[in-house]
Amino acid sequence: MAVTNLKSEQIKMNDMGKIAASADNAKVRLACFDFNQGGETGAAGSTADLVVLPANCRIILALSRITTSALDATLNVGLRAYKNVEGATVAEDEDAIGAALATSTETSVAMGEGYIDVASQGSVTVFAKGTLPANATLKGYIAYLAD
Repeated sequence: MAVTNLKSEQIKMNDMGKIAASADNAKVRLACFDFNQGGETGAAGSTADLVVLPANCRIILALSRITTSALDATLNVGLRAYKNVEGATVAEDEDAIGAALATSTETSVAMGEGYIDVASQGSVTVFAKGTLPANATLKGYIAYLAD
């Protein structure tokens, strides 16, 4: 077995002068949300825009959290469409952050594991999608890295 000396993708990017702000020397920030559906029920497929994240950030799923009232349904948390750093449109992804979160009772859950790099030219909106009963509440925060 030979000795190897390899570099992470981040070190390679740094060597090329292309290190992303969200990957090097960034600060953990929280974008908090507090949503109330109000008196009208939102049928399946209803959405709630929660927070707006800055361009070119990294979402940390394990530190991001949502607390819901009893929804008696599953809930997805995703990203609205945005322009990537090359100017191409990245399609809306309704479950990029949290897929089929069980919310039949009042619950508080982390969004997942790992991270999502959002290499965008501008800000990106995080939204929830599902059935939203009258007076349903969604509270929490999205943790992300940014300069």
